[in-house]
Amino acid sequence: MDSESLYREQKKVRPKIEDVLNGYLKGENLKNALDFVSWLRANKMNPQWGSANSWSATYRKVRVCYLKLYNGSWYIWPSGQRDEYLNEFINDENIKEKVIAGIHPCTKCVHMCNNGDGHSVVICGEKYHHTCGHFVIRLRDPDAATLEHMKGLIIHKNNDI
Repeated sequence: MDSESLYREQKKVRPKIEDVLNGYLKGENLKNALDFVSWLRANKMNPQWGSANSWSATYRKVRVCYLKLYNGSWYIWPSGQRDEYLNEFINDENIKEKVIAGIHPCTKCVHMCNNGDGHSVVICGEKYHHTCGHFVIRLRDPDAATLEHMKGLIIHKNNDI
């Protein structure tokens, strides 16, 4: 199904993410995704459908992350990539490799951040140019250990909301 048809179909019903995950992922990825969504719900951050295979989780009306499904994988896009919380998360030695692999370049999308040039950020002590201005980090198929870090990041940030 093409993305426009998927969007129209999902827009009619605004599916719960769990309903889509069960038909989209398998094995450890399905387990990790369902566990993370369950954790979000238990902590009053109910993912809400936003677009084709895309859900936003908020806490007190502040977005904490996006959950996306595409190319056979699931992704977490943490919000607030240019704040101290994400920097603390990134500087953990156990997650640096995954975070660096998840740095997303500016694609000159509709937001046209910085006139389409994206942003420069310092991650793990190195400067990266032309990165996405909304979700610089996109974690693909995060494992259980990465999800524990993500939960810590979200809880830490939520304490200030």
